[in-house]
Amino acid sequence: MGVGSRLLGAAAAGAGAVTTAALAGVVVERRVVKARRNAAPLVAELGRLRGTPTEVVTEDGVRLHVEVDEEAPYAGTGAAAVGPTLVFVHGYALNLDCWHFQREHFRGRHRMVFYDHRSHGRSGRSPRDNATIDQLGRDLRTVLDAVVPTGPVVLIGHSMGGMAVLALADQHPELFGDRWSAPRCCPRSPVGCDRTGSSAGCSRTG
Repeated sequence: MGVGSRLLGAAAAGAGAVTTAALAGVVVERRVVKARRNAAPLVAELGRLRGTPTEVVTEDGVRLHVEVDEEAPYAGTGAAAVGPTLVFVHGYALNLDCWHFQREHFRGRHRMVFYDHRSHGRSGRSPRDNATIDQLGRDLRTVLDAVVPTGPVVLIGHSMGGMAVLALADQHPELFGDRWSAPRCCPRSPVGCDRTGSSAGCSRTG
């Protein structure tokens, strides 16, 4: 086989590889577009559910946007309302609307509390020096004292929200003894779950 033939064969093989890659790219693109189209109606639902709004002021004066879903207005949407208050703590760069589908599912079954972290969503901006995980733990305690002063509570934290729960547990380990239990669940956190025996999901039973 001459040099020209070999070069022609190599060029043909290269062209075939490029064509295959291009076709694969088209298939992937179509799948991505289809997935986005299918998800669009779900994304449009976010923010549709609203509860009773209130403001909770933190120790450094930041106003936190809090929403409470009481059981009674939604009691016809699910099973009989029983059990603890569910407190949802969202992750970094999100807001309380990220819990839309959990909120929809549990409405009428539990009293629920949602809030935006400082410098997130509808809450006020935080001073730079107080933009810390420890402060988020203190903020969570402030929200609990304001809107869930008594009764059983389940804390549900996602990502940075889980870190806030762990920070609260680190600041007040006594709450995670007789009054609190800790289901097995870990957030994406640099804090080890075994520091306090707590987790992203923690329940107060007293």
